[in-house]
Amino acid sequence: MWPAVMSSRQRRRQVALKSKTPLALQLEAFVRREHQQYLREHPSCSRADCLHIFREVLNTFVNHFSEYKGILSIIRDEYDAALNEMSERVKQMQVEYLESQTDREMHAMEIIQLKESMNATISNQKAQLSAAQELVHAMRDQVAAAEHANTLLTLEMEQKRKTHFEAQQQVKLLSNAMIEESSRTAAARDATRKMKKESQLQEARIKVLKEHVAELEESLKRQTYAQIEGRQLSADTGAVAVDMRGSSPQANWPLHEGSDVKTGTYSNQFVTHVLARIDALEMKLTMAAKESMAALADAPSLLDAAIHPASVSNLEGASPAARNSADAVFPVIREWLQREGVGEAEVEPTDVIVPPGRNPKEVMGFLSATLPVKHRHLSLQVTLQLMESLWTARAQALDSLRLPQFFLEWLQTQAGDPKEAKALGVNLLDTCQHNIHHPDCRALLAVLKGFLPEELVHMCRRRLAQLRFSTAKSTATLHDKMSFDAFFAEVRAVCPEKSLANMLHLRFTVFRRRNTAGEVELSHVLSEDSYFVTLFKWQWVQEVEAFTLRVVEGIRDEGDEKRNIVALNKATRLLQRLDAALGEAVYTYVSLACQRPVIDVSTAEGVTVPLNAMLLRFRSSVLLYRRSPEDVMDT
Repeated sequence: MWPAVMSSRQRRRQVALKSKTPLALQLEAFVRREHQQYLREHPSCSRADCLHIFREVLNTFVNHFSEYKGILSIIRDEYDAALNEMSERVKQMQVEYLESQTDREMHAMEIIQLKESMNATISNQKAQLSAAQELVHAMRDQVAAAEHANTLLTLEMEQKRKTHFEAQQQVKLLSNAMIEESSRTAAARDATRKMKKESQLQEARIKVLKEHVAELEESLKRQTYAQIEGRQLSADTGAVAVDMRGSSPQANWPLHEGSDVKTGTYSNQFVTHVLARIDALEMKLTMAAKESMAALADAPSLLDAAIHPASVSNLEGASPAARNSADAVFPVIREWLQREGVGEAEVEPTDVIVPPGRNPKEVMGFLSATLPVKHRHLSLQVTLQLMESLWTARAQALDSLRLPQFFLEWLQTQAGDPKEAKALGVNLLDTCQHNIHHPDCRALLAVLKGFLPEELVHMCRRRLAQLRFSTAKSTATLHDKMSFDAFFAEVRAVCPEKSLANMLHLRFTVFRRRNTAGEVELSHVLSEDSYFVTLFKWQWVQEVEAFTLRVVEGIRDEGDEKRNIVALNKATRLLQRLDAALGEAVYTYVSLACQRPVIDVSTAEGVTVPLNAMLLRFRSSVLLYRRSPEDVMDT
């Protein structure tokens, strides 16, 4: 690299200058020596790396000529600044070059990927086009087949029209026949009634005969004892016997004046005749019973069942075996009773229950039970008692913990051991799942799943307590009894939003349980295990669940699911449209759902909030229920 190649002009100048100064020779020798040594140490160095040698030489030269030091220093500094600027520029260009290389490779990869995706899209579109063409051809074939079938159906319709006309004529004939059959049925019904009355009359006569026979047997026993002991019956006993003989069929027997009757005792022959008469009467009684049963069996059983339905007392007096047999024969009735909340669901006969573990989507997931637990086969009654204890304890500590954590602590208190607490919780929730038709079970599962707020249960309990208190303190209550209309006036005051259908269902339930005076026994109707209370809870759960679902789905339709936003004024207008009787409670509902002040909600115009967060709070934290009957709002 040193010395640099000189041009011809420089060479001529060097030749012209035959003499050199000592300083120049020293500096030149220093430069050659340092340059060679640096090249040996750094073989791959550049010219810029060797500039420090020449900078030292230049400094020496500048210091030697002090009169030129100022201008030479300025020149040196300017050259250094220019070199530094060029170095920075080169470094920046190298960085930009590397970045451009990276971008070029990245864009090349993207172009390749886009090309592959475009080729795949083109292939898919070609496949879809071919499939669509095949589908069009198939649809054309189907249209042709449908047109042919339409022609056949038109012909068949004409035939059916003729058949329908003939069927109408037959219906008219059958109607006339049914009218005649109805008249014959009415006649048979009257005959059945007459036979039943006659049967009842015969039963009354048979009952009287039984009483006479029993009295006669008692008198015979007394007289026999008196004859054995050698004593005569008292005058009163003899008079009773004479009266009984006079009223009984034995009064027609031929008794002579010299017989033993006048003496107050009976001979063996007379006793034999009496016993024979008793046997004859018993035989006649048996024959009469058989004849009455045969007469009742000849009548149409279904017609009698429709005319004379079985009373509730007879049904309630049926034996458990009969009820079990009825359940076995009529599974539809048992299923209907279970859905109505009257019967208890059957628990699976397994020995263990396998919990879902820590799956948060399952209702038992928060128990963190991973191992199978023993199946305790809890009955519905025991489960209801446990839930009553749970909600009573929860009412005293509403603000302490969330319900799942409180439920775990309550299980720990009940069981004493963490493992047994998990087992008890799994058994309790498993029984609730089997008895999902019961309102208490359904409410607990819905609250734990986050489908309904916990306030649902507390509000229902407060309403029942308010109903019991108002009926107990009412002026219409006397000796724990209340008139039917006054009772439902109190129910309407406690639940003004209850619909006409639900109110009629409650009225029908209480109407069947009122006494002969038309009064309602409050202790029976409002007891915790009564059907009225169960139906009241079930209707409350259904009403809250239905209204919550309408609000949530309505707000979902009003909002933007892609952007996950909804306007507050739209949510407010939706609630007002669903129930205008809510009034100012609409702003409270929306404020609780979006967690903003009520004043901001009432004056908000165009303000949006997250959609999913609002819907989640409406389902799990805000109790939504109507303030007016749904029937009134729909009219």
